[in-house]
Amino acid sequence: MNVAEHVLTEDVEFAKRLHGCSIYSLNRAKIALEMKCDYQEVNYWISEYQKCERELQELTEKKLHRDKLERQLKKVYEDMKTLGIDIQIEIVRRSLND
Repeated sequence: MNVAEHVLTEDVEFAKRLHGCSIYSLNRAKIALEMKCDYQEVNYWISEYQKCERELQELTEKKLHRDKLERQLKKVYEDMKTLGIDIQIEIVRRSLND
């Protein structure tokens, strides 16, 4: 899976770490099940995987939301242009820390 295609540019590095964490957690769960038959450890690693998966899903939804907003802005721009109204739209992206 190419994580970069599913998240915003500024979230790519974090998404890659989460993806790696997901794979690691599933591998540890598999080892705990096959080698040790330790269901408590299996459950621990599955819960770790689920945490990573939830965060990845949030990053994916964040990108989908931004893509939707950009499509809506583009439609407004095109509609205004069709009506003969010349507008300029500037998209300013800010982080939560600004």
